[in-house]
Amino acid sequence: MEQRMSPCVRPRRTVIQINQLLDKFENSTMSISEFCIANDVCKATYHKWCSRYRSSGSQKISDAGFTSLEITPSSGSAYACLFAEVRGIRIYQPVTAGFLKELIA
Repeated sequence: MEQRMSPCVRPRRTVIQINQLLDKFENSTMSISEFCIANDVCKATYHKWCSRYRSSGSQKISDAGFTSLEITPSSGSAYACLFAEVRGIRIYQPVTAGFLKELIA
């Protein structure tokens, strides 16, 4: 009877281990192929890690798409009572979300 060889099982790495490996690569002079062979990582896995854990800009994933906003009412300004502005239309009193939705449509 034939003996089957089991496929090579690679270890699952934690986020900390992945970040350590990515830092190690950034500080090395190896090519991606050399680095992947030396650390037993598939090239596809390496690129997936880079896209997932090394996003452009050093922005944290939890902060992506958000910015801080501070509202300070200004007295004496024409915009002191401004509630919303949609496509150049200024609304100076509270209105429902449905009304605003109709303005956008």
